[in-house]
Amino acid sequence: GIVSALNIREGMYVMPQTELMTLADPSTVWIQVEVFEQQAGWLAVGQKAEVRAPHTPGAVWAGAVEYIYPDVDPKTRTVRARLRFPNPGERLKFNMFADVTIHAEPRADVLHIPREALIPTGTEQRVMIALGEGRFDARSVETGIESGDRVEIRSGLKEGEQVVTSAQFLLDSESSVRASLKRLTAPPKPEIWTEGVINAVELDTHILNVTHEPIPELKWPTMTMDFPVAKGVKLDGLKPESRRRLRISEGEDGRYQVDAIQAAGTQP
Repeated sequence: GIVSALNIREGMYVMPQTELMTLADPSTVWIQVEVFEQQAGWLAVGQKAEVRAPHTPGAVWAGAVEYIYPDVDPKTRTVRARLRFPNPGERLKFNMFADVTIHAEPRADVLHIPREALIPTGTEQRVMIALGEGRFDARSVETGIESGDRVEIRSGLKEGEQVVTSAQFLLDSESSVRASLKRLTAPPKPEIWTEGVINAVELDTHILNVTHEPIPELKWPTMTMDFPVAKGVKLDGLKPESRRRLRISEGEDGRYQVDAIQAAGTQP
């Protein structure tokens, strides 16, 4: 090998623990690499690797992963690995920087989605599933390895399900995330039906005065009250003292309105 460091001189006294010199064999080099924590699952001892150095454009050296360190750097959140490369011509020099490519083994039958579909909540990863007709479902998922802009999904999704990638969530806290997901995935409210007697029909203001039966869903007793009528519901043909079946819903202003009218005794 080559003496890369000489720590003694003629006439010096040395102790058993004194490092006298450092010998290096440049015919084979070790290269230390750092791999992002989320990509560490790809690493394995024995994987083939290539190295390219800036001072020799076009030159490629072939080697392999020799050792993977067992810890993660707490500052950079990277995993270190040691690669071994033959160095014919000794063109790779000690302490150089280089670009390394590690060829991981391909995996078959991997379920994966775009990374932008993931919504971090602080404690878990979620994905919005498009159910159709403007409905969504928030699903908790377990992620795996990453490759490019794709992320492996180990559990929580099935092949063929549609995930939302175009929605942008401007969220500033975990509680905001949960509130947004709850709003998007809230199940449709059950329909509320009641029967009542029409007391008056105000065509100009689109309001009905109705004496309705008790409505258990709203904890309402029998009452006489005015109901706004939703747009698109026709009032033609309604006469005072006629009995009708009415569907009640909460309007955008928070007031309850009639959004459907049927003959009394019919089923919704």
